[in-house]
Amino acid sequence: GGTQKLSELRIVLMGYKGAGKSSVGNIILNREEFDLKRTAQCVKRQREVADRHITVIEAPGWSHTIPVCDIPELLKQEILLSLSLCPPGPHVVLLVIRVDTFLDGVKRHVLHGYVQLLGERVWSHTIVLFTHGDFLGDTSIEQHIESEGEDLRWLVEKCGNRYQVLNNKNKSDDTQIKHLLEKIEETVTQNNSRVLTINEKIFQRLEEIKRADKRAKERMKRMKKQREVTRSQMSDTQKLSELRIVLMGCKYSGKSSVGNIILNREEFDLKTTAQCVKRQREVADRHITVIEAPGWLWNGPVKKSPELLKQEILLSVSLCPPGPHVVLLVIPGDSIFKDIERKVLQGYVDLLGERVWSHTIVLFTFGDFLGDTSIEQHIEREGEDLQWLVEKCGNRYHVLNNNNSSDDTQIKDLLEKIEETVMKKNGCHFEIDRKILQRVEEIKRADERAEERMKRMKKQREMIRSMTSDTQKLSELRIVLMGYKYSGKSSVGNIILNRKETENREEFDLKRTAQCVKRQREVADRHITVIEAPGWWMNEPVKKSPELLKQEILLSVSLCPPGPHVVLLVIRVDIRFKETERKVFQGYVDLLGERVWSHTIVLFNRGDFLGDTSIEQHIEREGEDLQWLVEKCGNRYQVLNNEKRSDDTQIKDLLEKIEETVTQNNSCCFKMDRKAEQERMKKHIKKIVRSHMLSEDEMSNTVSLGSSAYGSFRSGSDADNSSIFASSCSKDRPISFGGDSHHLSELRIVLMGYKGAGKSSVGNIILNREEFDLKRTAQCDSHHLSELRIVLMGSRGAGKSSSGNIILNREEFDLKRTAQCVKRQREVADRHITVIEAPGWWINEPVDQSSELLKQEILLSVSLCPPGPHVVLLVIRADIRFKEFYRKVFQGYVDLLSERVWSHTIVLFTFGDFLGDTSIEQHIEREGEDLQWLVEKCGNRYQVLNNKNKSDDTQIKDLLEKIEETVTQNNHFNTETFLHDMKQRRKAKKETPKGHKVNKQKRRMQQSIEHDNLRMMSDLHRSVSSMSSGYGSSSSIPGSVENLGPSIKMNVSSCSEHSEQVELKD
Repeated sequence: GGTQKLSELRIVLMGYKGAGKSSVGNIILNREEFDLKRTAQCVKRQREVADRHITVIEAPGWSHTIPVCDIPELLKQEILLSLSLCPPGPHVVLLVIRVDTFLDGVKRHVLHGYVQLLGERVWSHTIVLFTHGDFLGDTSIEQHIESEGEDLRWLVEKCGNRYQVLNNKNKSDDTQIKHLLEKIEETVTQNNSRVLTINEKIFQRLEEIKRADKRAKERMKRMKKQREVTRSQMSDTQKLSELRIVLMGCKYSGKSSVGNIILNREEFDLKTTAQCVKRQREVADRHITVIEAPGWLWNGPVKKSPELLKQEILLSVSLCPPGPHVVLLVIPGDSIFKDIERKVLQGYVDLLGERVWSHTIVLFTFGDFLGDTSIEQHIEREGEDLQWLVEKCGNRYHVLNNNNSSDDTQIKDLLEKIEETVMKKNGCHFEIDRKILQRVEEIKRADERAEERMKRMKKQREMIRSMTSDTQKLSELRIVLMGYKYSGKSSVGNIILNRKETENREEFDLKRTAQCVKRQREVADRHITVIEAPGWWMNEPVKKSPELLKQEILLSVSLCPPGPHVVLLVIRVDIRFKETERKVFQGYVDLLGERVWSHTIVLFNRGDFLGDTSIEQHIEREGEDLQWLVEKCGNRYQVLNNEKRSDDTQIKDLLEKIEETVTQNNSCCFKMDRKAEQERMKKHIKKIVRSHMLSEDEMSNTVSLGSSAYGSFRSGSDADNSSIFASSCSKDRPISFGGDSHHLSELRIVLMGYKGAGKSSVGNIILNREEFDLKRTAQCDSHHLSELRIVLMGSRGAGKSSSGNIILNREEFDLKRTAQCVKRQREVADRHITVIEAPGWWINEPVDQSSELLKQEILLSVSLCPPGPHVVLLVIRADIRFKEFYRKVFQGYVDLLSERVWSHTIVLFTFGDFLGDTSIEQHIEREGEDLQWLVEKCGNRYQVLNNKNKSDDTQIKDLLEKIEETVTQNNHFNTETFLHDMKQRRKAKKETPKGHKVNKQKRRMQQSIEHDNLRMMSDLHRSVSSMSSGYGSSSSIPGSVENLGPSIKMNVSSCSEHSEQVELKD
């Protein structure tokens, strides 16, 4: 039948902040029922409209870019509550989106997470409601959907192609509401008049919310009683005339704002600082002193922070003698607070000793986020980590509404709470224990030593300048930059060469490179050459680094003949420098020989982090390892402030420091130790020709050739992976390199090696000039495989199907999820490409909690492309935070295929458009050690796909080349061993003790496993059969059924019959 007009409609509005949900509610109800201010609670309004009783629930909005896993529980729970506020459930969910806001991969992923809170069934009850329709003009909504790209189209299709537009400027137009109500009624009809009911999982969570709210009321009563008892013991005369307060918290928690609210004027600058800031004022008849300690990164543990930060936190309590009355621990009320936040915060507070907790109050900022929700409800709902913190502070907590800073009552309540805390401690303030006093005294001594260091430095420079005349100013400077990855070498190079961020290009690309980069420019009447050597991982010693890196560092000093005037050792001032970092640095610098230290200056980057702290204070406070490095470099150091790139004085000072260093070295540049250089070359060439039967005498003579050409040496290769083969060199006819009378008049040499091994560079070294172009050539060098077999693995929603479609250059894979492997083939770029998509796992579900079906399908994936895949692409979204838990989940699923699979695996980042101008290397580094571990586990093989630029053939070309390089480095994955492992697992299951009871669920699971095993064998048999014509017979096919062993062969003959029977039964 037709659409039935309903007498009652129940509607839930969902969407991000600023999407216009409140306005939509007002338009639907035809009057101003919803306040346009944001709220953290659901809001319910009802009214009679067009002969219908309409109930509208507005769920709180979310931020565009913050995924559901990173928001406080309060917000998630309020979204869940929206369903229960209109029993028996809403007829429809309106997903509100501004038509003038672009929905990219990040926003789509975020939105999906929030809607998914209500369960998978919610999508069949959802309509996409576009607001601000006036923005479209004459463009139809259909044209807009098509032009916006696949993310918006995905969303509309996910909602069953149900969508509507509202023109906010034409609110009085009743026809648009009439059309919307009709669309809602059509949706109800499509769902057979069924409403969206609460499933069991959501019901349980709602029950937990009720229990949490009940506990919140009890907490409120306890808090009230506790305060009444304290007040009864206080007299009016006990009101303190002075209050000393320390503010602690992570960066951007709102400490400066809190200080300004307490002192009732703008005393604290809202910019972040690395020093304590002290301010005082008379407020409410009290002399109040507020110390703001510098903040820490919310996820940066204390052990990884620089000494400067830790010491400033220690100093904070000594800046208001005899000690603070209270420490206010500032926590944003609108942020998540889980295990990682709790551990990090605990680490920093514990710097002040265990006793500080009894003087601490938790101060929640951004209380306006809570709306009508009490702080007790927030504490109970957020979970045990926040509850632990509050209880650790003796259940002392307070909330500040930053949007209502003029409200004197909230400050009055806070000051009273502080006085109550002091009274409970018998009027005592926090006393600094002896251990902290000793550390504070050490800081003071370090600052005294810093002053002495500054004086010595000044005297040293004056003496050098007295030896230098104006005519000795160098017309040319040659500089080498060294340092770990992301120390800021490229930025330093750009600052030195005076390339501004506003110019069309910078000399040094900020993306990470594995090769030296050379740039030159005229700056301040000098011809400056800057060589940037590739960086090393901060915690990776030289002995564990690839040969390529070491050779490039050696090469760096030869790229500016006759040698560099100075080596700048670049170090970030905002990262700790301890023994590990010192040993790593020393190892890499020592590659250049002991003499390099006399030509080295320590260049501290990110100097803005120091604030008013001098670099000498930082050196002395950081400890003996940094001091050792500075002294090893002859006490030559300089600081660059990255926020003041346009400040020419800092570059002028650096260039003067460099010229002073040259003067100290008698105007000599740095040259490699010839003897050490020859020894290194001997070892290097020995590796290259080890497999070609040269004797030791011949080797020593060969070194003279190599070392003479070292000035232009550019190996860039791992010697073990490249070979130089002379056709006249053999066992039967050894070659003598000894004297002029014995050398060959002609040598014919073939260079072989994988892409990037450095063949062109080796050719240039042999010929002693640039004959070979360092770019890859399409002739000979780039012969590609005629066939590629690829397996895609990853979590659900990672973009495996899209990646498969991009690789095969057409829509082969359905974007809907499947529980089985999907195999597709096509000719692409003169290659026959087979792509297997393994089913995805939930990103937060470990392998031991997943179904056997999923695990069996992942195991099956590698057998669907016999004799095995060339590569496994591990698909990860670039727009998702990759945490330790996710890393463990990923590792578990990949390990199903055995440890060896990692050497055949490439990490494929999807949604690369999310990165914008950020390089994938920057993303990997910023994301943290878990993503870095994964990339390194895969041999540092990774690639990025931009899902919005599918027509870009270059990204697929690059990916296919990366795959072929991986194949070159490996033999093909061997399915036989893998199948043997499966056989052993089945055998182990059969040997399980009989005493175990098996319930119905386990029996069904076992049947599913047997079905899958049969299907796997059937598919493998069919795959092998289809290949037999190409190989002549199955016996000649690598990994064929004939070679799988008797235990597997015995099942194959009847495999097809069995699988058909099973399919019929299913």
